[in-house]
Amino acid sequence: EDAGPGVRGLRRRSPGLGHQQRVVVGARHPLHVQLGFVAQHERLAGQQVRHAARAHHHRDQAETVFLQALRHAGPRGLAAMPTSALRDGITFARPWLDQPRDAIDAYVRRHRLAPIEDPSNQDARWARNRLRLQVWPVLSAAFEDAEVALAAVARRAQEADAALAELARQDLAEATAGASLSVARIGALSFARQGNALRAWLADRLGHGAADTLVGRLRDEALHKRSGRWPVDGFLEVVLHRGWL
Repeated sequence: EDAGPGVRGLRRRSPGLGHQQRVVVGARHPLHVQLGFVAQHERLAGQQVRHAARAHHHRDQAETVFLQALRHAGPRGLAAMPTSALRDGITFARPWLDQPRDAIDAYVRRHRLAPIEDPSNQDARWARNRLRLQVWPVLSAAFEDAEVALAAVARRAQEADAALAELARQDLAEATAGASLSVARIGALSFARQGNALRAWLADRLGHGAADTLVGRLRDEALHKRSGRWPVDGFLEVVLHRGWL
């Protein structure tokens, strides 16, 4: 079970690799990155890794929604975990995402399995562990349907996120030329669609989601100027030149 930012202490030795080439993946990398390291070494050994299953269940999904809400997440964040996703050439599946934890525990007992419990699941430094150990028992006692309700939020958010992505593609198709974005065409959209299109354009350019502050500044400032510069981080900036970002 992935309780924190990754499965800590996972080790995998691929056939033919020496001790110095052992893949050791730690808490500082998300699990899809960790398994990407494993897959890379498997390919070097002449083997192919195309699929990986993760053990997230229904309560994990509910916990993710809860944590994302505390991080001010929008629809994409509240959509939480998909049932499957393709990353770095590997299809990551979550076949138990709709299964309650109690059903999985019962299966383990019935078949006398011996699952490995990550000792770091008890480490209160991680937000998910604090939620699971300290908050969730109180929350579920006060609201018995908390798990079901929060998981339902994820399903609705997934639909909303897909609809917003489709709308952004339509708007950007009319407002882009290559990698550049016309502020005049974006400015002609409604306020909500401006933000949605800017988020999608920035995510495509950056490879990750943009800060709300950057989206807000571009919407408030760039759409009313002909030139300007807005820092993204310590290395990148968005440049407006002659009405194009």
